Amino acid sequence: MRCPRCNTELSERVAVCPSCEAVIKDPRELKRRKENVPVIEDRYTIVSHNYNGTFSVKQARDGSFVCTCPSFLLQNGTENTDTPFSTCKHIRRYINENNITPAYTGREPSEWQRLLLKTMGVKDTAHLSNSQAYFLVSELLALRGTNYGEIAWFLKNHRKPTLLPLVYFGIELEGNVKNIRDLCEALIGRNNISVARTGYTGNTRAANEWRVSDDASVTTRQGFSSIELVSPKLFGWRGLAQLKEVLNTWNSVGAAHVATAGTHVHIDGYGLDDEFRKRLAFAWAKVEIPHLWYLVAPSRRNNGYCKPLDEDYLADMAGRIGADRYRSLNFSASQRHGTVEFRLFHCSTDFTKISSWAILMMMFFEAVKNGLTFRDIPDDFQGFLDVIGFGEDSSALLRATSKHLLERYGHWKKDAEMHPGHVPGIVPPRLGSIEEIASIRRLEGNIRQAEDLVDRFRTGRIRWVGLPQWVSQEYADMWQLAAGNTQKVINIQDIAVSEDGSEVVVDGRTVAVVNDGHGVLCSCSYARRNSNRCYHARWAARYLFIKLFEERLEAFQQELAEIQGGSDEQNGNQEQNESNAQGGSNEQSGSNEQSEYCDEGGAAACAG
Repeated sequence: MRCPRCNTELSERVAVCPSCEAVIKDPRELKRRKENVPVIEDRYTIVSHNYNGTFSVKQARDGSFVCTCPSFLLQNGTENTDTPFSTCKHIRRYINENNITPAYTGREPSEWQRLLLKTMGVKDTAHLSNSQAYFLVSELLALRGTNYGEIAWFLKNHRKPTLLPLVYFGIELEGNVKNIRDLCEALIGRNNISVARTGYTGNTRAANEWRVSDDASVTTRQGFSSIELVSPKLFGWRGLAQLKEVLNTWNSVGAAHVATAGTHVHIDGYGLDDEFRKRLAFAWAKVEIPHLWYLVAPSRRNNGYCKPLDEDYLADMAGRIGADRYRSLNFSASQRHGTVEFRLFHCSTDFTKISSWAILMMMFFEAVKNGLTFRDIPDDFQGFLDVIGFGEDSSALLRATSKHLLERYGHWKKDAEMHPGHVPGIVPPRLGSIEEIASIRRLEGNIRQAEDLVDRFRTGRIRWVGLPQWVSQEYADMWQLAAGNTQKVINIQDIAVSEDGSEVVVDGRTVAVVNDGHGVLCSCSYARRNSNRCYHARWAARYLFIKLFEERLEAFQQELAEIQGGSDEQNGNQEQNESNAQGGSNEQSGSNEQSEYCDEGGAAACAG
């Protein structure tokens, strides 16, 4: 038998081609039967000291162990030094504390299991047992928000799916509630939800439970109270499912939405450096005003609690990262919580809206983490969604999310057309390197200052004006002379300078230029009696400064034009492309064929 894709010679028993990873057998035949599902029993529960949640250590009948922590699920930081199977720190702790010598009788994973795990983000499967692999496939299908049938369809058709990212995230929900006590009691009765009634949570660290408090910054409707709900760290689709349960409970108790409230998404920023944060900020600035503003209510656009990133903010990142917490993208949260905070979304208790926004933030964050820069982002909204992973090879969950986002984008675009006042007249920042932006801001400031100084020196309005930073201190004495008061008014046009620049003629009096052009000296009797402070010397100094300012102004303008010309060439056309504003979702081609492999049993079904 030969592989139909690469023509490699294969045995009849091969399920996956070792050369090209083509799926040879029908995935429905590869699916493990219920009677062959490995039995895995609970052994140990750990509450994370880093507020990462509660993890369970379990043992399979073959003697191997599994754990529900992300390190084991994605096989990051695992080892098999003392055991014939993979272990995380929680498994090793349980084995060591209980003096267990595992009686291992397991076997290696199948190539089909390895391919499934690789597709869902597990790169190292070398030390897994078959039972461990089965457990990981089952868990990752659930966490990635997909199922066996969907993954199998992609692999059978030689396509690599884009799935829900597995990153820790958290949600801050602000709004109104009928009764906080009723909400807390209702949440406590829910499965796997811990609740703590706290004071204001803005300055507290993370916790393993949902924290409920009032919020003085949120206005209240009659009969309601302000509220802030802060989630613990959430992970994958199960985290979103817990969010759904909290929102449903809030709505059942009584919820109201107000314009002063918002929804904030936190994403784990552990181990991320300043270069990543700069890249994330530039990518966010590229899409915030032209795209993201049309996913949120008008009350959140240019809101004082989620101000847009501007050129001043981006330029400041050359020296310090995100000192202003009330930006739509907040990096100061990394000092307090170890997270990056997205503050732009409006108040809502609608799960579809909030989960779609949270998934968008996770996809955006992961795309930048994987190397995306603002230059890679297209100008149209559909193109932006595609480039961060919502393309034709995305999972059903991501396609549904993309469809919802496009609908909301179209809704708020239409609202902006009908109500232009709903969109603040703010121009998106010009983007380049941080150094470019800082240079542009500096040059623009210098140009404004030079133009103002030329006007002031022509009219004699000079008092209380300091020497500019871009003028050498060697001019300090001449500056004091020029800024001094004189009752005599001279028209600058009537002042002349010699061809060699060594003399200036003011009102018929010749004033010498001295100190290599950094000073002037008049020989009139008043100047000799008053330390050169005559009106001839003052106006000669003013004339020379005007010429200096005009020269510097021309140089500033030329330098600015060169930088902006380069930036325009790099950035391309940053104007919004309206042709795709109302575009629909890219439906997955071959959806009928895909349904052939879809498992109605959901994400828990997995391979043998």
